[in-house]
Amino acid sequence: MVRKGEPQYEAARRWLTSDVNAAVAGAFDGGAAEVIVNDGHGGAPHMIMDEADPRALYERPNGGADCCPGLDQSFACMFMVGAHAKAGTMKAFLEHTQSSIHWFDYRVNGVSYGEMGQQAIWGGALGVPLTLATGDDAACREAREQLGVPVTVEVKWAICRNYARCLHPTRAAELIREGAARAVQAAADTPPFVIEPPLTVEVTYTRCDYADEAAAKPHVERVDARTVRTVVVHGTKILMI
Repeated sequence: MVRKGEPQYEAARRWLTSDVNAAVAGAFDGGAAEVIVNDGHGGAPHMIMDEADPRALYERPNGGADCCPGLDQSFACMFMVGAHAKAGTMKAFLEHTQSSIHWFDYRVNGVSYGEMGQQAIWGGALGVPLTLATGDDAACREAREQLGVPVTVEVKWAICRNYARCLHPTRAAELIREGAARAVQAAADTPPFVIEPPLTVEVTYTRCDYADEAAAKPHVERVDARTVRTVVVHGTKILMI
């Protein structure tokens, strides 16, 4: 994993910005009137703003209970650019859910989801469908099969968790732009991913002491040594543990 301060980090920022710019351009190609980019990965900002598409607006999450502060019912669709498969997915590049150190599994009403699932549920509670996912082959398969995402763009193929075979960034951008245009056009025919509340959200951690800390929060109950649970009445507040 590349971290801030390492030589590869600046290169990764350029590639991310290129992918996001391609999605923005494709969204406008497909007829979008406005695009908001949420630089939502932990430790943001990661994008290079001087190189970002000036037609879009940009934001960052406002804590775990407000990961998409600009999202509301007025949006036609959502995209996930640079997605990864959920924790425990075999032959998936950098598979994890939130924290590869702390989180073992995340479930809503007994079904295991990753970060794409969380975003799809969040958007679904507002009536907004997830229509595009880009990432490795495992992430795209998860998006299609579990979440019904109509357009996926594979830009890398996992060899194992820490290695993948990738497209050249220019070719990846071309495919993302074309996919984003189709994803906007597919929005009207794509139902939002709706789970009717109340939502029973459970997190199983990798260690008991992580569950100790989570269980001390309000409205969180202990299930077993490594698992905690909360019940969410409003579907957009799903990252509260």
